Amino acid sequence: MSGMPARPDLVAVGHVTRDLLPDGTYTIGGTATYASLAALRLGASVAVLTSAPDDLDLSAALPGVAVHYLLGRGFGPQTPRMRALAAGALCGVVGIGGAALLASAVLALSGGRMFDELIVLFVAAHLPVLVVDAAIGALTVAALVRLMPQALART
Repeated sequence: MSGMPARPDLVAVGHVTRDLLPDGTYTIGGTATYASLAALRLGASVAVLTSAPDDLDLSAALPGVAVHYLLGRGFGPQTPRMRALAAGALCGVVGIGGAALLASAVLALSGGRMFDELIVLFVAAHLPVLVVDAAIGALTVAALVRLMPQALART
């Protein structure tokens, strides 16, 4: 894997926003986010220059960035099924496990030993979700490799 080039194909300049969902939670959105995602899916290397509120926690996006680099080498119709399954499962593990570890680190750094029991419960509660997400990721990537490899291939 070559990593991020020194000079990206596209620099998206714009806002990263908090898009509210009907259940009261939010997802990361905004023009810079959506333009960057579209360019990435078309095979471009992308950087984002943004201004966001201090309370917008972008650390939740870090597992997604890690997943992008895990799949960054691309897949095609000749990709072995076991490799696709393993990559998809790893994406699920990185996504859910990364989010749980980041949240645990925030708790540990903010309260020291005071949150030890809560951190253990928090991580334990995420284990079943991690397993399910790994299975869904594995099956999804394997299906995409077989049915629509261009969705995963880098140009």
